[in-house]
Amino acid sequence: MKNSGQQCARILNTVFVLIVVSFLLEGCGISQEHFDAAIKSRDSLNVLYKQINVQKADLQQNLRSKETNIQALKSDIDKLQKEKAECEQKYAMLSSNSTEDNANLTAQLEDIRKDLLLREKKVIALQKRLKERDSVMNMVREKILKALVGFGNNGLEVQMKDGKVYVSMSNKLLFKSGSTDIDKKGQEALTFIASALNTQDDITITVEGHTDNAQIRGSNRFADNWDLSVLRSTEVARYLVETGGVDPKKIIASGRSEFFPVMAGDTQEARASNRRTEIIITPRLDAIMEAIK
Repeated sequence: MKNSGQQCARILNTVFVLIVVSFLLEGCGISQEHFDAAIKSRDSLNVLYKQINVQKADLQQNLRSKETNIQALKSDIDKLQKEKAECEQKYAMLSSNSTEDNANLTAQLEDIRKDLLLREKKVIALQKRLKERDSVMNMVREKILKALVGFGNNGLEVQMKDGKVYVSMSNKLLFKSGSTDIDKKGQEALTFIASALNTQDDITITVEGHTDNAQIRGSNRFADNWDLSVLRSTEVARYLVETGGVDPKKIIASGRSEFFPVMAGDTQEARASNRRTEIIITPRLDAIMEAIK
């Protein structure tokens, strides 16, 4: 590029000299008009020369930039070639170990498949146990409902909830106010319930006593509603065992006082609803737990 610039300068000077010589050849004297024209031509050539120099500088800058890019590309190529060689080496190592790895993976997959089959069998067994449990509870509920036909208007309710059978008996059916002695009508209902319970072995029976929120006053027998609820549940459990013939190992007696009301409020209706004894029949979970294990 440097030689090209020098060449251009020499050409311009030569052109200028030729112009002057041409004027001299026309005659010994040079007119002002011709001289001005020569000067103008020289100035135009100088402008052109400067433009060529600017273009030359731009081309040189562009050339240096391209040379830098070429160096960067060469560096990238070297890096990629090195990575390619490393990948080829790793691939060769993996290929040599692929047979053993595949055998190990196949063995692991087979173990997983066997484990999944075993789990599926356990799930099926558990579903079967749960279905049997629900079937048993439905059967117990139906037997109790049949046994208690005619007691529906005496504050007695039977329902199934969360896989359990709940027999809720109002205290107006079982006990007089402040008493733990079971009324005759209540004894009759409990006898029917016992007969239904005795037809099923794999169950647990919980007797829960509940009171309203009116505290006991002036009683030497009961300290508070806890006492009353516990003693009433114990009387019901004792009657189911001693008179109804229910296995005592199946029965749990507990008192829950006023802390689990079925109806909120202090009205007579709410308190009457909350004074109750619940017999909760739950399936034994031994078979289900065995299926889970």
